Amino acid sequence: MRTTKNLLKGLFLFFLLSIIITGCSSDDNSSNSRKVTFKVVGSNGANITTIVYALNSETFPVLNVNSSNWTSEEITLPADVNILSLSGNAIGSSASSSIRLEILVNGQVKKQQSASGTVMSTFTQYTIN
Repeated sequence: MRTTKNLLKGLFLFFLLSIIITGCSSDDNSSNSRKVTFKVVGSNGANITTIVYALNSETFPVLNVNSSNWTSEEITLPADVNILSLSGNAIGSSASSSIRLEILVNGQVKKQQSASGTVMSTFTQYTIN
């Protein structure tokens, strides 16, 4: 159990560093209204523990989720936001347990990433043109 917690902590720190490195610039001056929703969908037997989503380099951690599914509130993006990131950690009851991350912009899935196993951690990022 201690190894699992250490692994999840390490992956969480890796995610935060990747957000800081990739989210330092934004040149999107679009005036179009863009709405984003972040989702983490788990299979039966998956327990989501931690989620972090980010708008450019501003991170929003969601701790102690303890659920098989999670959806953020719909967020209206400021014009200067052009990088969306999502990370999820989960514990599975078997090797076939899985989670899927989804980034939706204006209701359409723009990016998704999956992981499976008994200890799951995955990351995805979408850049708005």
